[in-house]
Amino acid sequence: MEPQQSQELNDQKKAASSLLPGEFIQKAVLVLSDRSKEVILKRFSLSGEKEYTLDKIGQQLKITRERVRQIEKGAMAKIINANAKEVSEFNSLFQNIIGKNGGAMERNFFMDRTIAFMEKERGVKVKDIEEEKHNLILIVALIGEIKHDLADKKHKGIFYLNEESLESASLAISEAIKIFTEKKKAMSFSDIFDCLKRARIFKEKNINLTEDSFLSYLALSAEIGSNARGQWGLRTWPFIFPRSVRDKAYLVLFYKKEPLHFKIIAQLINETWTKKKKPALAETAHNELIKDKRFVLVGRGIYALAEWGYEKGTVLEIIKNVLTRKGRPMKKEEVIKEVSAQRIVKQGTIILNLKNKDIFTAMAEGFYKLQVTSEK
Repeated sequence: MEPQQSQELNDQKKAASSLLPGEFIQKAVLVLSDRSKEVILKRFSLSGEKEYTLDKIGQQLKITRERVRQIEKGAMAKIINANAKEVSEFNSLFQNIIGKNGGAMERNFFMDRTIAFMEKERGVKVKDIEEEKHNLILIVALIGEIKHDLADKKHKGIFYLNEESLESASLAISEAIKIFTEKKKAMSFSDIFDCLKRARIFKEKNINLTEDSFLSYLALSAEIGSNARGQWGLRTWPFIFPRSVRDKAYLVLFYKKEPLHFKIIAQLINETWTKKKKPALAETAHNELIKDKRFVLVGRGIYALAEWGYEKGTVLEIIKNVLTRKGRPMKKEEVIKEVSAQRIVKQGTIILNLKNKDIFTAMAEGFYKLQVTSEK
């Protein structure tokens, strides 16, 4: 980019960011009549309620649906005429942000990036993110040059600049799905990006796939997702999109890499996934984990993953398994060490079980073996 063009772009961004979206809308609607203002606020969910349909507004105002549409159209035109400079500046900013992200962005991804940029430029923190997003949607509608598609089975709601951008996004998404399907495992963003960069099809179509554009395209897909640790894969995989308490507990333990009490597991589940939804109860987690073969109860309320090498069973059963595997008498200290690797219990608990004369025989010099009847 030429220095002059770069300076012009910076000037545009600076001008557009002089007002946050909410501040601009508050100023912009001052030119409207009370009824026109009410229609706009309800249509774009800026009245503290959910978005109103034309029919519902018509019923409230006792006018026809078509009349509401005309009022909305006239109000938008009036705002644009009274704020042409600001609307143009927002247009330049939005087009730059979408263009930098491959020309196609998921709606929330676009709004999050835009709000973050404007917060940084203004040095302020937006108090109500959701309300500011509704303000952004209204400004995009005022601009009129940014295209949009509704969500479907393959894609989320999209803001985009042109059809070529949509084609690039669809190609990147389909290639990513193909890689995930072949590898059958979650991948880091850098790994999946490297795989796609090597794909011949992008070179053949002369598509310059950048990290920003690829991240934007991934966010568009309704079939691809990332988990709390930034691993990407298919949303049908529990490892990527855990729906049950069990799957979330598995991820908690998988990433912590150590046994945890079920109360801590429930707490981490709520911190990672639960926001406005009903939180996971500790008792529910305990009941779910004890029924799942992926988890092993290794202590009083403490769970580990079976894939780490932990065995199912009581302390007594673990001692029997240890002696059976070794196939020889073992010293008390050796048994304690082996069992302690499988269970988080006090040494006294292990010794107490080891003194079960119906199952174990105490030998000279502190050795123990299984009873002959138990070995058969």
